[in-house]
Amino acid sequence: MRLFFCAIMNLILFDVDVVAFYPLTLTRPVSQLRAGAFTIAEKWLRMDKNLGLRYKTHESLQEKFPYEVANDNLIVQSHVVPDKQFFKAVTNLTNNQALVVEGECVALRIGAEKLTQRPEVNQLEEYLDEDFERLEFDYPVMKLEALTDLFTQAEQLLERDYRFFKFKSGAEVGEYTQVIGKKLLVRKSAKVNACTINTETGPVVIEKNAEVMEGAMLRGPLYIGEGAVVKMGAKIYGPTVIGPYSKVGGEISNSVIAGYSNKGHDGFLGNSIIGEWCNLGADTNTSNLKNNYGEVKRYDFKSQALMASGLQFCGLIMGDHSKSAINTQFNTGTTVGVFANVFTSEFPPKYVPSFSWMGDNATEQFRLEKAFEVALRVMERRGVPFTEADQRLLEYLYNQ
Repeated sequence: MRLFFCAIMNLILFDVDVVAFYPLTLTRPVSQLRAGAFTIAEKWLRMDKNLGLRYKTHESLQEKFPYEVANDNLIVQSHVVPDKQFFKAVTNLTNNQALVVEGECVALRIGAEKLTQRPEVNQLEEYLDEDFERLEFDYPVMKLEALTDLFTQAEQLLERDYRFFKFKSGAEVGEYTQVIGKKLLVRKSAKVNACTINTETGPVVIEKNAEVMEGAMLRGPLYIGEGAVVKMGAKIYGPTVIGPYSKVGGEISNSVIAGYSNKGHDGFLGNSIIGEWCNLGADTNTSNLKNNYGEVKRYDFKSQALMASGLQFCGLIMGDHSKSAINTQFNTGTTVGVFANVFTSEFPPKYVPSFSWMGDNATEQFRLEKAFEVALRVMERRGVPFTEADQRLLEYLYNQ
């Protein structure tokens, strides 16, 4: 942490509980989760591009996502998904005022002296003293309570994000494309040819340099990020998010792909969350519903055991840089950590730890130097550097 002075507002996105969002928050703060079309951090910048974003998160993430204190600071719980009313209430706070929702402090404005006196706090409430004025916020506030909210709340998130898009469709869809409904937005540089797009079930947004190939069938609500590719004959049911520079094919339903990941071939992905730099081999399939239609259990990182999820539909949760071989079958509610390789012909266990090298005969640990080589090769192909900060973060995770 360091103190600096700036003319723009310093907004600190404060992680209350990163463990609740593992394995994706092993490699990013909560505010960098893709909650709808954008990450939570991007939503703040969409409302005011001049905000100076900082992050109070787990120590292992602070090098990549710096925490800096200014003379004047807004601090907001990072798992709150902002809308215009919440944004206005937060930015209207004056020094030593706190925003309270149902008795819980979710945001406050604080000077550098008070902030630096309490560097180890875990809850915003711990910053408050007798000088603070508590202001009740009476409007509904959307929060992420669990990682699975990214797909269970995807419809609401995408409908909200649709209001952020100010552009009119700049690209002409191909002559043989069938568009149903009127909620289609296509960036000028996108390519959309000979496919079917149904927006009566929700808006469909296709970002710049994205491509939807012939024969694809899309139903909203659906977001296709910059540079993403939807391959021929793909079937995508909303609410679904295809993050930037991802390639998808086969059948996808109610899933979130964070970005830079590939599910390029046939196979079903449903009610799932895929991190960045992942690859699902051809005909990888996920089960998202138990045979008895019962509640799905999934791995809980706090108790380190399978726990009831409260969900009837839950597929695969996969951390960054993990991969599956061709014909992999994932059971309902499977969680895969970061940098895991799954190439077993049987159902893998419902929890695959990070850095696992899992085959039919044994599970070994992925050697760290080999993991670095693969990450460098994969990221270089997309023009993204694999930095020393990335290496130090992965070394930390590997040694846990």
